[in-house]
Amino acid sequence: MRVSRAAGLLSLLLAVPALPAFAEDASLPPDLEKTVREFEAAFGAQDASRVGALFDEEGTFINPMGQHAVGREQITAQFRSDFERVLKGVHNELAVERVRLLGDLALLDVRQTLSGGHPPPGAPRPWVAHAVVLARRTDGAWRLLDVRPYFFLHGAGPGGKAPGAQRKAPPPR
Repeated sequence: MRVSRAAGLLSLLLAVPALPAFAEDASLPPDLEKTVREFEAAFGAQDASRVGALFDEEGTFINPMGQHAVGREQITAQFRSDFERVLKGVHNELAVERVRLLGDLALLDVRQTLSGGHPPPGAPRPWVAHAVVLARRTDGAWRLLDVRPYFFLHGAGPGGKAPGAQRKAPPPR
């Protein structure tokens, strides 16, 4: 007796263990919102130790200058250095634009508005950064696993377009 292709696919799907529920654009769970606000407060206070403590032990951070930090100790040191130099006197405000929940992981798109300090020449004021954040719930608390903040070039938004600007046609060859 031949098993139809559909029946074979169905039996394969039934053999795969159930995947955790996936929610896109879900609201932030209160405990994750708490972690985001703790980061905002620690960053605003320029307290590198408090910022570092919010990261998972295996956490990673790459700042907009491309400097890598792996693990809480290196992340704390990187923030300490950044707070003493490029971020000295900077204040911040975080807005979570999107969250995707997958079990004990959350992927967040975060807008960080920075004011004060000494931005690089030509940088817009306030500076607006975008951060991609992967968080993991461990022992009932959310920790930052991977954080990647960056700035759009010349104030351009997603897709390389400045607000209200139209793309120019490439020059003829």
